[in-house]
Amino acid sequence: MAKTIYDVAKEAGVAVSTVSRAMNKSGYVSDKTRKKIEAAMRGFQPNASAQRLVTKVSKTIAVVSSLSPRYFFIESDYSKTLAGIVKYSNSSDYRIMLDIGGKGFDCINLYKKKIIDAIIIIDAGHENHLLHEIMSTKIPFVLLGSPSREIQELTWVDVDSTAGVFDAVIYLISLGHRNIAMINGSMHRAPSINKYAGFKKAMDTAGIKIRPENIINCEEIDTVSGYEAAKKLLSRDDRPSAIFTYADMVAMGVYKAAKEIGLKIPQDVSVVGFDNSDKSQICEPDLTTVAQPIYDKGYMVSRYLIEMLQTINSSEIYRHHHILLPCSLIIRNSCCPPSGLLL
Repeated sequence: MAKTIYDVAKEAGVAVSTVSRAMNKSGYVSDKTRKKIEAAMRGFQPNASAQRLVTKVSKTIAVVSSLSPRYFFIESDYSKTLAGIVKYSNSSDYRIMLDIGGKGFDCINLYKKKIIDAIIIIDAGHENHLLHEIMSTKIPFVLLGSPSREIQELTWVDVDSTAGVFDAVIYLISLGHRNIAMINGSMHRAPSINKYAGFKKAMDTAGIKIRPENIINCEEIDTVSGYEAAKKLLSRDDRPSAIFTYADMVAMGVYKAAKEIGLKIPQDVSVVGFDNSDKSQICEPDLTTVAQPIYDKGYMVSRYLIEMLQTINSSEIYRHHHILLPCSLIIRNSCCPPSGLLL
């Protein structure tokens, strides 16, 4: 049977309250008595629930996302973001609890029960009802990814995807492309909105009208969605000469569709991705893409939230900070001037 605090007190020959003061450093205990208690505590495991009641701190952060678990563990680089979150949290003696694929409301009850101290919300999308509930409960939280336009007065960490996409499309335009398509994500989510803003800004800057048929929004961000969207785009008589994709995994679907149709990349269609994933470097031809600091944004959101918790004062916790990390264009071999155009 595990040793209890009563066993420790009996073995040390002191009161239970004295053991409690020594454990929690909450009052005076002589050095002699403290050494007796420490010797008696060998084999003692503090009760986590009891400690939470005393300290009101669980040292646990919930990471919440309504995205499918496969985005984190199978098909994308969200796992690197999680690695960044875990790295800083562990270095600060915090643990991570995952709530992936749900709505996040269970975390509110966990906070009320002192099981978690704060929440990181990944890609909130239009989950405004969850954000309102968390804000009304005054739970410390930070968003990873910018929120929807309806709610901006929050603290969030994101990458400047608008600028990253702008640079990528301007690069395509500099090669001579004018008939440029975009395979984007759902416009119900801020990342898709931000990426389209960069696409539109580049086209507007160059004075090129966006063709509605060249914009395809996918509910799922994966290779299959990229393949299906590319089949539609590349089967047209007036097919685009270049395609910008929401993510590298979507670009892999474009590669497959182009091969099936008998088109060569980049001679017949130039392709640009987003993420700078491992796949982008080993596909043939290697993919031009926008690199985002995937690991760093996870590390930063964890660091920012824990620093807020350590100041633990409401005016600090609810300051509205927006942190944008820069992206960079990685030029490889999936793009060239459109066929028939000599530069």
